[in-house]
Amino acid sequence: MMTNKENQRKTIFLSIFLTCFLIILEQERIVGQAFPRMSAVVGQSTNRVANTKPKSGYISTIPPSAVVAPLISLPDGDYWESQTLKLTHHHPAAKIYYTLNGSEPDKNSIKYNTPILIDKNTHIKAIAYIDDEPSKPITRELAIRTWAATATEFKLAGENDVKNVKIHWEQRPDVEHYKIYRDGNLIGESTGDVFDDYNLDIGKTYTYYVEGYQAGQKIATSLDHQATPFTPSEEVSVYKNSNGKQGSNRRKQPEGIKVGNQYYRYSIRHQVKTTEEGTGTQTVRGRAVYELVSPNGLNNWTSRELAFYPHPANFEGVSTQYNKRTGKVVIVAHYEDAGGYVAAKLYLAQITPGGDLEVTFDDRPLGFESRDQSIFIDDDNTAYILSATNMNEDVNIYQLDETWSKPIRLVNTVFKGQHRETPYITKKDSVYYFFSSKASGWYPSQAMYASGTDLAGVWTQKKEVGNNSSFGSQVNSVFSTGSERITYGMYSYRWGAQYHHSEKTGNFPRILFVNLNNGYASMEYYDRLERHEKYGLIPVQAGRNLTLGKPVTATSSDAGTAPASVVTDGADLDSSPFFKGGKLPYSLTVDMEQHASITEINLATRLTGGSETAYKYTIEASADGKTYHTIVDNLNNWKVGFHILKIANENPYRYLRLNVHNVVNVHNEQEAEWADGIFELTAFGEYK
Repeated sequence: MMTNKENQRKTIFLSIFLTCFLIILEQERIVGQAFPRMSAVVGQSTNRVANTKPKSGYISTIPPSAVVAPLISLPDGDYWESQTLKLTHHHPAAKIYYTLNGSEPDKNSIKYNTPILIDKNTHIKAIAYIDDEPSKPITRELAIRTWAATATEFKLAGENDVKNVKIHWEQRPDVEHYKIYRDGNLIGESTGDVFDDYNLDIGKTYTYYVEGYQAGQKIATSLDHQATPFTPSEEVSVYKNSNGKQGSNRRKQPEGIKVGNQYYRYSIRHQVKTTEEGTGTQTVRGRAVYELVSPNGLNNWTSRELAFYPHPANFEGVSTQYNKRTGKVVIVAHYEDAGGYVAAKLYLAQITPGGDLEVTFDDRPLGFESRDQSIFIDDDNTAYILSATNMNEDVNIYQLDETWSKPIRLVNTVFKGQHRETPYITKKDSVYYFFSSKASGWYPSQAMYASGTDLAGVWTQKKEVGNNSSFGSQVNSVFSTGSERITYGMYSYRWGAQYHHSEKTGNFPRILFVNLNNGYASMEYYDRLERHEKYGLIPVQAGRNLTLGKPVTATSSDAGTAPASVVTDGADLDSSPFFKGGKLPYSLTVDMEQHASITEINLATRLTGGSETAYKYTIEASADGKTYHTIVDNLNNWKVGFHILKIANENPYRYLRLNVHNVVNVHNEQEAEWADGIFELTAFGEYK
């Protein structure tokens, strides 16, 4: 029998236990309010874009007795189509107010009565009131994406007419098969994200779109895109993407900014100066700002020094923009004046061509550290700086004053915690496109982009563009060119001189062709690009794509990866399926189904950040599938990610066989079979 003291202890214990239990229940209810994606919105179809991760919701720290935040029926992220959003609250007396532009809501905001149609990128904030007591606000960022295709006119090597079209589209996770249409007629089918259409009529405009199917049912139809084949009427300059060299058989285009009858260029270069002090000579190292002037933009350049910054001053990411309103050239750079990367400053200087240099800003913008950066000029001549900040974790967008002299306002902080480098924005048809590269040292990486209609508003989630290694480079900046046919190119740098196994070609930019349509961006590698004053960039493909969609067999395969057929489906983004052999060595054989002479082969291999790997391989070709001849011997290869292989053998072949002998870490030269992965094997040439 228990004593009175024992009963008292039991009563106190039960009272404490019950109180704790009730507090836990109340906190669970608050967290449920704060994370609606964890609460039940059962059976609601949102057509949400897969692989877009919801951001963390708001966790209330108010006491259990206070008003909790309302529920928002949709999580953060991207959606293919317009959505209907609901706001709810567990308390019948609660009144909900909201804003759709990211501003803080209160009782003067829109009062919620009926579901809200979300048909564009929206930053919604909602708050609940019971009498005059408010809850904490809750927020969601929702992006409405359109599924679109791009159509790019290109020519084949050796041809003059630009009479072929390459169609790109974004692969959807809810689609397994695609049908490609030209002017409403089916012209091809694919499981990848690219298709070539050849030998079209000059001067005729074609309309292309793509349909997506799952289990035989049509899921979606892309927005269309038009292309018009043409014949260039003037000479062009030629750029070789394999080595960064200018072609010698065509006219070069002028370089620099034309002001009056002169062309101007500006650069910041290493400089060593010798000065006499007393009886001795002193050597001073540093960086100098130079102006170069030419009468034609081609040759006869003369230079003059504008400013000198002694060591340890350092400048990176130097770019220039001409402000037509002020008649001045603005020089923009990441500036370090204390050694290392600790200063993290933005450098802005201006000059009237031929005049004196004026430094207008050399500090952290609005107090934020600034490293990789770029400048963007909007249609109304307002200038913005994009800057990697917070130890490169975030990207800030700053507005400059009217003369582009200094930052005056933080417009937005985007892609928080995502560690993006070389941020750059371009614009087409009222849509902004943000491009950036992944931090990967000097080695190639997958480029990504996002789109939006308001610099200060909601952007889509980042999406992959190009291929898994940005075709063996790191994206840097986008430019537009062409007086009638406006085209876009991406300067994407290959830092070969910096690799552990350095390359003879050194450091140089590849120019990748970028096409934009309603928030969708495609980016493609071509063997050569011609630059035409009227038609802009003209892609030159090494030949017909001989392997796209062709059957593939393998000697061994890893049970956990995709079938061998993925190496010819055209899809080679980092998230695309890749083939992995069951055991090294192994072989992949492609049947091109016709005899063809091969002029170039591109091979896309898997990248693993920090453990980049080189593939030791050979490629053989056969006319009958029995007797093979070696056409590529790369057993001593140290290149990673993307291989451009020129083929001099003009014999007609039907079969290609890739023999992978080994996979080696380029940093420590140890075997790395675990990192094996073939994304794409593409052969170009001409059918016989």
